[in-house]
Amino acid sequence: MPPQSTAKFIVMPGKVMKSTPPTTPPREEAEPQSISKRSSWKTSRKSSSKITPKEPSPTQVSTKQTRKSKSRETSPTKEPLKSCLKKPSNGNTSPLSRHSDGTQMSMPSEFTDSLMDRSGPLKDVYNESPKDVLELAHREQESAQTWSDETEDAKQMQGTDATTNAARRRREIPVAFIEAFSRDEESVADSPHMGPYLLKLAKSYASGENPVKALEYCIRAVKFYERHAQQENLLDLVISLHILAALHCHLGQYEDAIALLERSLTIPDLESGGEEHALAAFSGHMQLGDTFSMVGKLTPSLQSYHRALDIQKSILGNFDSRVAETCVYVAEAHMQALEFAEAKELCEHSLIIHTKHCEPGSVEEASDHRLLAIIFSAQGEHSKALESLVYANDIYVNFDHEMDVATGNQSIGDELLALGRDSEAFVCFSKCVSDFKMLRGDHNALVASAYTSLADLFLRTNNPKEAKVHCQHALQIYAKQGVGHIPGDVAYGLVSIASILEQLNEKETALLLLQRAYNIQDRMPGQQATVAGLEVQIGILQNMLRQFKPAFQSFQSAIAKMKSGTLRNSPLVGLVINQMGITSIELGDIPQAARYFEEAMAVMEGTAGPQHLDTLDVCNNLAGTYVHLGR
Repeated sequence: MPPQSTAKFIVMPGKVMKSTPPTTPPREEAEPQSISKRSSWKTSRKSSSKITPKEPSPTQVSTKQTRKSKSRETSPTKEPLKSCLKKPSNGNTSPLSRHSDGTQMSMPSEFTDSLMDRSGPLKDVYNESPKDVLELAHREQESAQTWSDETEDAKQMQGTDATTNAARRRREIPVAFIEAFSRDEESVADSPHMGPYLLKLAKSYASGENPVKALEYCIRAVKFYERHAQQENLLDLVISLHILAALHCHLGQYEDAIALLERSLTIPDLESGGEEHALAAFSGHMQLGDTFSMVGKLTPSLQSYHRALDIQKSILGNFDSRVAETCVYVAEAHMQALEFAEAKELCEHSLIIHTKHCEPGSVEEASDHRLLAIIFSAQGEHSKALESLVYANDIYVNFDHEMDVATGNQSIGDELLALGRDSEAFVCFSKCVSDFKMLRGDHNALVASAYTSLADLFLRTNNPKEAKVHCQHALQIYAKQGVGHIPGDVAYGLVSIASILEQLNEKETALLLLQRAYNIQDRMPGQQATVAGLEVQIGILQNMLRQFKPAFQSFQSAIAKMKSGTLRNSPLVGLVINQMGITSIELGDIPQAARYFEEAMAVMEGTAGPQHLDTLDVCNNLAGTYVHLGR
């Protein structure tokens, strides 16, 4: 009896697009900041013009900014060959390819004020715009944000801390200091301007695309703050360590960045240091979680996020509107780790918070419902997912968010298709094609995504000719050069098309597309789980094409990545090991196949249970090898 594959294709996790908490408005004396990927958790979610927070203070009203609504569009796979990569971004969300998929290091925060406001503008240096991950790190230096609007209002009304507020006003670095620094650095080595000035130089060199020189100046800034570390300026050292860690990440030196961030977390005093120390710890934990995520260590990443969330709740309370931002962020991290129960709990808590702080039918509520729909769909609850998506789309229609409505319609079509309502799904997908062309142009990745959805629909309705035609339309769009395709969007689309072509018995073409998607994802940081999933799917297709040695190598590489991440305790590991056993049989190594089947059975019994059908299939494979070996 031939060995049984427990699953013809194995669905693997992809990168779930992380939300971007809104940026707090800068204080009056600060320079305007552009939107960054990560902002302080002490900010309130910004509503649209039709929604106002409950009883804002006068200062809050004057500093309130309208927040661009964000659209998340991810969809669980419908076909086994599809990898759970993120859906193409709609232009309103920050591209994840993270959640460039660089670490989100910028967390503009209150505790950066005292350092950077003393430094003032820098003269006669590079003045180019920061780029990529370093842009986020630089903005952490320059952001002038309030920890709590209410706290600041109270301080100003009572006239307390006037000296502190005055000290935080922006002052330019004296020209005499800059001239002395250029002549003889030692003569101003102990000047209070030295640390901020070194960080300014680091920023300038990084903006001029010289990260090595920037790293050198940042290291010197850290050493300066270490020499002059006093109780009142300990947070300056924390800031410089965070910035140095971001520079190490930009250079791909993630272990160095992790060590620096862990060190920075030992400095804040959470018991007696006050809110600034708490925010410093929060920022450090979030940045550490991002860095762990970039190297595929999802378990410690989630632990760091939860520590940050606990600190935030201890200061703001469980139902502050700013807690919802972190809840959504951490929920998406849990989704990446396939921990949907935890993600659902956090998302529902965010929804409760927004219900308390926003009017009924708010954009924030719609965003939470869309995230819940993704979770429901991943758990196979397509009716609940459809209900949440329809509710969210109705809200977006009320606010004239055309792109959100269009992407929502595509998700609704996916759920209708999963429920067998093919004609309704066809209407949704056809409308998506026309809407995306109108909003983004004929050659946008979203148009290709809609064509792929139509191809999937035609395949399910036994119309392979039309399915192939729509796949070709999508591939022509992805092949366009110089139209600004996001790499993650292209990878997701190629995997989806490969799934359809495999079912059309065009396995060679499907394998080429999967390998192309693998090459894209492998160059992006923080995509270990997605890359592992692609390697498994490539291995399965190689087995079908009787390319057994490459298939075995693909499975080996995938298992190594899975065991080093959060999937090590997942039944997926057992399924992949079972595939390795099947491949070993094809290569004629029966004893090795028996060892793999034994390992797969142990994993499956511990994770899926001894009565699970996949576990029984592995047992049958093991029994067959024992018969062949005479045992």
